Amino acid sequence: MPNLYFKRSLDIRDRKHLAYRLGASPEYLEELASRAESLYAFKLEEKKSGGYREISMPKRELKGIQKKIEKLLKEVKLHDSANCGIRKKSNFTNAVVHCGQKWVFSLDFTKFFPNISHHMVYHMFRAYMNCSPAVARLLTRLSTVKEAVPQGGPMSVSIANLVCLRLDDRLHNLAGKFSLAYTRYCDDLCFSGSCIPDIFKDKVRQIVLRSGFFLNSKKESCTPRHDCQIVTGLCVNRRKPSVPRGKKRHLRNESFLFNKYESQCLPKQLRQKRQMQIDGKKNYINYVEKAGVSN
Repeated sequence: MPNLYFKRSLDIRDRKHLAYRLGASPEYLEELASRAESLYAFKLEEKKSGGYREISMPKRELKGIQKKIEKLLKEVKLHDSANCGIRKKSNFTNAVVHCGQKWVFSLDFTKFFPNISHHMVYHMFRAYMNCSPAVARLLTRLSTVKEAVPQGGPMSVSIANLVCLRLDDRLHNLAGKFSLAYTRYCDDLCFSGSCIPDIFKDKVRQIVLRSGFFLNSKKESCTPRHDCQIVTGLCVNRRKPSVPRGKKRHLRNESFLFNKYESQCLPKQLRQKRQMQIDGKKNYINYVEKAGVSN
């Protein structure tokens, strides 16, 4: 396993150095970047909350280079508050920080990846990653589509984490001044502690807006201990995260209906797919319960 997250920046100062790191010639990278916009397949995916999101799937040639860019990005140390797309971190490590707190304050970005503009990506490569202007421009062209980070690209979450480095730092420092804990899981922000005053909430909103992001007011919540406190899909009212009882109950019912009815009438291929989906949900619950025991 390579040494991940150990650098402060990439420090790539010219195109030849970048080409060496990506295992391709400078000419090939420039040529690929010139037609990168045409190397995507787009589809609409229905969201659980309603509406649709556009998924941008890079074609094989571009995807191969993006995977190599992803390896470069994983050399850079992220903020400790980030928990998504990072080795040995998950929604569980994100939730465990907020267990047993009196109050949990959660916020959600709206259109997270589409709002990470190519300007923000260029600035990240230039200012945070210490790349030369030419290298930053080339990496930006290889990493963005329609002037934004593609939702579906292999390096999209890593780019988002790096773009959010300063935001994470500002929110972490603000939370510390109010004796609160802070974590971010992709586009979910969470704070917890004994008291979350309105002035703190206002300051959080201001910092997020000044960073170029927008918040989904419908998903904002501030939950006291006597209600069910949910952080990235897990209940954190007690000392260890747990899967909400409603989700367990729904899975038992889903499994019962499948075994009694669907398994007998579905075609083999669909039956196997449904079985894998149900088994995956069961394995996830087992993972959370075992992680809760070992933490």
